Parts: sequence; C-alpha cells; structure tokens
Amino acid sequence: MIKPILNAEETVGGEKILVNQKPYFLYVEENGKRVKTETVAGYSYECVAIEKQFERFNVKIEHSKPLFQDSKAIPQNCLVEFSGLTGSVYIAGDSYKYVACSFKAEDIEVVEDE
Repeated sequence: MIKPILNAEETVGGEKILVNQKPYFLYVEENGKRVKTETVAGYSYECVAIEKQFERFNVKIEHSKPLFQDSKAIPQNCLVEFSGLTGSVYIAGDSYKYVACSFKAEDIEVVEDE
C-alpha cells in the first residue's frame, strides 16, 4: 500500500505552543490482537499552530523522558520547536470518514523568548 507523506513543516509551520504532554504505550500482538502494555514507548505532545488559526495537532516522539516533569509544569504560552518532524495522512472515523494527519519527530525543545 502506498502511504502518502506530507510536508510536515509547511503543514504546521510557524510558531507552535505546547498545550499538553502524555505518555503513549507499547502494543504487542497476542493471539492475533493488539494488546496495550504498561511500557511507555514515548510521549505525545499536543500543540497549537499559531499561524494556522490555533489548529491543534499531536506529535509523537519515541523517548523515555518527557520534556516537562508533568503537564502541570508546562509554562503558559510555551513555544516549542521539533527536529526531524515528519507527517503522514490516513483515513479516520467509523461512520463518517475523513482524512487526518499524524506527526512524529526526533526531538522537541523549548524556544526561549527573545
């Protein structure tokens, strides 16, 4: 199957504000079914793209340590930048189908105010 790849930087371009972070977990195959484990596979960062009318999006990063100790520690209006940001599109929804985007990155860092 051909998997469309999009230009992630142009899609969510400009300044990004970190809103939330949460772990995502590893899934394994058991008896032909995907089963969620207790193993943290990485963290998902929910952001808003300022120049895209504050559209929300999530970026998954495979690493064992979150950017902040917990979500409550995220400063207000925390600008972030992703390195190695990539994206792809997929069909989502059960009864109402729509095209959605998923994003992954190699790393995230806080952008200091100038």
